[in-house]
Amino acid sequence: MASDGDLVFSSNAVADSVVAIRATTLRAIDLRWMDSRIDSLTPDSAVFAARFTEALADSSGQVQNIHGYFTAVAERQATDWQFRNLHWSLAKDGE
Repeated sequence: MASDGDLVFSSNAVADSVVAIRATTLRAIDLRWMDSRIDSLTPDSAVFAARFTEALADSSGQVQNIHGYFTAVAERQATDWQFRNLHWSLAKDGE
């Protein structure tokens, strides 16, 4: 998983660990997708792309707002779909 060209999480296990730690300091996360696009590659894979906004509220009530663009390959698993090869780019302030 990469952000703005830098590797952020080297595996799902690393991402899960960081999210679990971060969840102890966050009171709420509000993630919204806009203008999402899904292009089928095969019956079991697709490309997902969307603009997003995310508000992260910490335990003291402070909110960090970010927005940008997200892309990933989605693969059908036994019971659901899973993102692979995620990349998100954060918009600079004012964009």
